[in-house]
Amino acid sequence: MLIKSLNKVYAVRVIFNTSDFEPSVRVKAWQDAASRWILPLQVKELSDSPLEGMLEAMVFGPFSITRVTQSAIRTEITPTFGQHKLNGNIARISIQLSGTITWTMRGQKSIQRPGDFMVIDITTAEMTSEARSRTLVLELPRERLTRILGPVPIYAGLIVSKNQLTASLATNYIKKLTKIGGQLNPELVTRLSSIAIDLLVAGLSERIAQETPRSLAGTLLLQRAKAYIDAHLGDPSLNPQRLANVMRISLRRLQQLFQLRNENISGFILDRRMELAATMLADSVHAPKSISAVAYACGFISQSHFSTRFKERYGMSPRDYRDKTKHQ
Repeated sequence: MLIKSLNKVYAVRVIFNTSDFEPSVRVKAWQDAASRWILPLQVKELSDSPLEGMLEAMVFGPFSITRVTQSAIRTEITPTFGQHKLNGNIARISIQLSGTITWTMRGQKSIQRPGDFMVIDITTAEMTSEARSRTLVLELPRERLTRILGPVPIYAGLIVSKNQLTASLATNYIKKLTKIGGQLNPELVTRLSSIAIDLLVAGLSERIAQETPRSLAGTLLLQRAKAYIDAHLGDPSLNPQRLANVMRISLRRLQQLFQLRNENISGFILDRRMELAATMLADSVHAPKSISAVAYACGFISQSHFSTRFKERYGMSPRDYRDKTKHQ
């Protein structure tokens, strides 16, 4: 997998090309290379011409990208093939650059056209590509999707169309990153890759909303709301109304989603801030920070209010909590 194997490479480089092999062994060579770098698969040619294919790869922050150029072939993706096994901690997203791919998953056929993207996370699937089709395959930590959108099987195989604005933004942004990635420093790469994942999640979220019943859509909205809270705990202006505005739903609807799980928005935000504060106070990395700095980092504008809330939750002051955990 690229995330493990090329974790210090940013610029695109060729990692496999069928032109380096005799025509008689190209199918096996392609099958082995694609199984190693992308997904375990088996390949069948759809043309009498020698198979042509190239894999180009780069790593960009938390995810890797493989650009796949291939002949007209039929590919069966399987959990294991030979010595290659599917890594369950990785999610894969396919972005079509040119040509089309016809997918068959769970008995359903769908066509991925240029500009479309979809999540590939299935135990068995079949894909048929046109000659000289080009695809970007992104590998990213599975939890980056599941903590916001829920279990991957809910949306694996859904085609996010290029006609959907969020899809267009995501795919164009990622294509641009493949061109400039090698020119960026690691810190900027990390920031830009996070934006790319956010755009993909936004596109998937919009697509899911078109498919799912109200109860499941509500669950996904709640997961997105909680993920937003976790990402903005340090913002003192974070409150129920602002969260509802960000989620683009009414405050009443958002409150209902939390209440269905015996939670309330303000209480959840406070709980997460308290948990973050406790983590920071117990972490030696944050030892140089004053109690007020920890309070502000967790979204409190008043140290006294922070201390009162913290003592209510943990039975001791923030300073005593830090001293106690320091000796554990």
